[in-house]
Amino acid sequence: MPRYRIYCETEQVYVVGQSDEPPTECYNDPAHVVRLDSVVIVGRDVDLKPVATVTNVKAGKHGSEYAEVNGSSWESVSTTLLNASSKPSTFTAVTGMSGSNGQGYVRMFDVTHQQELAVIEFTNEDKQVHRIDIQNLPDEDAIVEIQMRETGSKKARLYYASWEV
Repeated sequence: MPRYRIYCETEQVYVVGQSDEPPTECYNDPAHVVRLDSVVIVGRDVDLKPVATVTNVKAGKHGSEYAEVNGSSWESVSTTLLNASSKPSTFTAVTGMSGSNGQGYVRMFDVTHQQELAVIEFTNEDKQVHRIDIQNLPDEDAIVEIQMRETGSKKARLYYASWEV
């Protein structure tokens, strides 16, 4: 779901929130006066629930979900449309392993143009936060996948992924 920024005239600040459609009112208070011409996408959270043909979402402790892969080939865990006008610059991922023996990888891949935009390597079984610059951004809309793979005997896990403008 996209994160938008809109200028609130009442508060005289930019307000950030999430919605399926561009906002037409202040996220803090719908009664506030806003500038509709100030709306900008500032990021997008990636839904880790994969497309129906992929079955690698697991339930963790306390009801949390994560994507998990066990194989050396890249597997898609999420697919989305990257809007060319949003131009994200940073890819963020929270990763982990099912144990300490192995190497995990998560990448942002432009399926439309067949090029890697960002890749993160990790080994620790504890959750880790990674931030990396996005490279090779396309000039037009593109289908983008979050893909994972691992090498070794342990499963790679992705708890959260997003990109920001």
